[in-house]
Amino acid sequence: MKTYFGSIDINKFNALQKEAQTQYLISRKMFKIINSYPVDGIDSKLVLQKITMSQKLKPCQDVLRAYYDFVLGQYDFEITNRFVNFFNDFNDKIYGLEIIEQKKIGLHYFNELYAQVDIKAAQFIRKEISGTGVIQVKNMNRFQYLKYRQDAIKENIATLDNVIEYLFGNKAYFNMDLLGNDTYINKAVEFEYILKVLVSLNDRYNFEDDLFFSDKGVLKSMFEKHTNIFYDFEVFVFVDKKIKDLKPSQIDSLYEALLQLDLIGGKKSDFIDYLNQEHGNKTKKIRKYDLQINREHDFRVKSFKRELQKFSTEK
Repeated sequence: MKTYFGSIDINKFNALQKEAQTQYLISRKMFKIINSYPVDGIDSKLVLQKITMSQKLKPCQDVLRAYYDFVLGQYDFEITNRFVNFFNDFNDKIYGLEIIEQKKIGLHYFNELYAQVDIKAAQFIRKEISGTGVIQVKNMNRFQYLKYRQDAIKENIATLDNVIEYLFGNKAYFNMDLLGNDTYINKAVEFEYILKVLVSLNDRYNFEDDLFFSDKGVLKSMFEKHTNIFYDFEVFVFVDKKIKDLKPSQIDSLYEALLQLDLIGGKKSDFIDYLNQEHGNKTKKIRKYDLQINREHDFRVKSFKRELQKFSTEK
């Protein structure tokens, strides 16, 4: 991810008039103007009623993400200290207990911490039809809601003054005084501590699928983009991890092994697109060799097939 820290010269920027500063930030594609309208006090029957529009200067998404990561990095010691202290106490409580009893205690703390993340501010539900045709109302996946909360917090802490100091490269500005005085940054640090604990507890006890903060979640999202190639998620995980260390000739052999075991489908060009999109490869073709033409290739195919056999129905 691109960093914007220190990308603006403070002296040159401060020498500009306020309007020129705004135009400068927009021209650098760091900020954009957002139009907003009041949501209360408007009579829908008065079509000709004059509505006052306000404009706000907001950081663009790339700047927002980089700024948020920087802030978390600055206060990582605080997040980590709270995280470690929590698990020091938690591990004492579960010491010597059977896993089922540990899980009960883990769930108690999971629910307790989750309740602190302003969950009553917005509850999202979904309706499903059961196998017997009865309507069932279910809550949103908790980690999906936590992702929404994190996105909202990112917006809240990105005040113009704070982001500008980040763009100036003023690291000293983001100190413990700011953490104590800036409500939004304080809430962000508290949220990230809680989130870190919730993700860890869920990873340990598997309360719910986490497709938003865990490595599995990232891979699951990636897998869903390539279901025209991969039939099985576990095969995708194996291939995705394995390819990172392979040379082009080895990828040729892996692809052949996957085909022979019927573990992938689609066109060869689809697999090449996957390589280029997800791994930054510049692959243009995957070579196919007839048996015994390239003995090293044949050996690699057999080796990959042995590793992949556990995913195959073929004996």
